[in-house]
Amino acid sequence: MKPYQNELRDIWDWESPVRCSGHRILEPIPAEIYLMIFDYLRARCDRYGLGKTAPKRFNDLRNMSLVCRYFCAEILPWLFESIIFHPISHKDAPGKDQMGYVSFCKSIERDENFAQSLALRVKHCTMRDWVDVPKTIAQAFLNVHINVLPHMANLTTVLLSRMRLVPPLLTHIRRLSHLESLTIDCCDFEEIFPKHVQKLALKCKLKSFRLYHRNKEGIHRLDDSIAEEFIPLVMHLSELGTDNWRLIRTLISCDTPLSNLETLKIIFVEDLKPLCRYLYQLPALKSLTMDNIQSRGSHTPYLISVPLMANLRHLTCPPHLISSLTGLHKLASLSFATCQSDDILSALIRVTPTPSPWRDMSQLVELCLPYAFAVSILEHPNPARTEIGFAQLRTLIILLDECFLFSDWIYKDPARDTGRKSHGSSNELP
Repeated sequence: MKPYQNELRDIWDWESPVRCSGHRILEPIPAEIYLMIFDYLRARCDRYGLGKTAPKRFNDLRNMSLVCRYFCAEILPWLFESIIFHPISHKDAPGKDQMGYVSFCKSIERDENFAQSLALRVKHCTMRDWVDVPKTIAQAFLNVHINVLPHMANLTTVLLSRMRLVPPLLTHIRRLSHLESLTIDCCDFEEIFPKHVQKLALKCKLKSFRLYHRNKEGIHRLDDSIAEEFIPLVMHLSELGTDNWRLIRTLISCDTPLSNLETLKIIFVEDLKPLCRYLYQLPALKSLTMDNIQSRGSHTPYLISVPLMANLRHLTCPPHLISSLTGLHKLASLSFATCQSDDILSALIRVTPTPSPWRDMSQLVELCLPYAFAVSILEHPNPARTEIGFAQLRTLIILLDECFLFSDWIYKDPARDTGRKSHGSSNELP
């Protein structure tokens, strides 16, 4: 859709549309009714997502915006709250990668008021999947997208995934004064030097930061010197997620606890002992995820004292760590749905009959189990094990995942069941 040449006015500046039947004027519908319709459509899209029908629903809503200026002023700002810059291959032009929003970005560069006013409504921006596009083609499109970032002055969330990072992109990101969340996922840092990250880290005041560089295809190289430069950016976060152990190790060595950190997700743990000692110093920590934990040194498991994390309410960890957790807990949510599968079943089935505070799960409200774990409990009963009570449990999730489905002992074909299944509440787990 080609942008109009006039600015969007405030929603209350527009009167409700005039209804006609031929030459006969009908009774107007109050603006409040239209707003209720818009809110209904928005709530359904927010709840169920766009999924595979995204292009059709987007076009339907965009067509609604063409009804009149009132509809345009209400619907378009909503559609442009979240935008995604990624290559799209058109059926009528095989092999040619093209990105939606290019015309929108070029309209901004031409100083068209309508496009610039819409740019101020953008809250979330994603750039993804450019790493597989030929570099010359990708850079031509990305230059257009990168140059309009300063016009999206109200951006709160930026997600960069599977793309080549360039210095101008980081420069524009650090100048976004309202930015709260930044995710860098499996990106190529080849053109980025420590000085570029240093400027970004010193300028940005984020609440959430995620840095991942491992994916199914391999590992995008991230120099330790670059990872360390992110430390100033991390110091005031409330949420941190990473699979870079160098970043975590540097954070631990700084010996400066993150006083505001509430959510921590670490996908690669090289040494559990110093990490846990650091976790005990995080006063606000409420949610902790640890995965892909490497054994180091002695084979004697390190005992994790849960009471020392007094505010912890959600824990996600590999199933074999259950034997390493000690102390009375106050968890409301416990999940074993992780990617680590080394000797999972043998560790799970080997449950000691000795009573332990972790045998009492009465405080849990939500429990998430991998499919293999749930089936192992049924297929390998332990007579010495007492029943585990779940007095407060409201949600039990059985999660299917490839890393569990390839276990040799699973004889039942779960192919018919995909995704998550919630089986309601339960008072006992045999």
